[in-house]
Amino acid sequence: MQDVMNEPDSMGIKWEPQNNYPGARDLYLQTLDALNNMSPDGWLYFLEGTGQNNFGLNWGNGLISDVNIIKKYGLSDPNYFFQQLLTKPYVNRVSEALGFYSIKLCSGLTALETR
Repeated sequence: MQDVMNEPDSMGIKWEPQNNYPGARDLYLQTLDALNNMSPDGWLYFLEGTGQNNFGLNWGNGLISDVNIIKKYGLSDPNYFFQQLLTKPYVNRVSEALGFYSIKLCSGLTALETR
């Protein structure tokens, strides 16, 4: 299991490219493509959203894809990313995640750690 990018909002990353920096959509797709080339059947990928804090969402929760809500509230738009993801061979191994914490953080056990 791999949490691909932790709380991209904390780094000012939006879904779209901005200020000569890639957006989350490009960072995720390039990273997932590279990881899939190394381990085509191996990993599950957990992705956090971004760029929708002005809707009252916490860091990592920016996964709203309804175009009307995106336009109304001026949110960063993940739809291009989702459309591209649907064409990828690893699409069935991707999950939306709102932060992936290990069991150690939750119960004091060290069974799984991803950060």
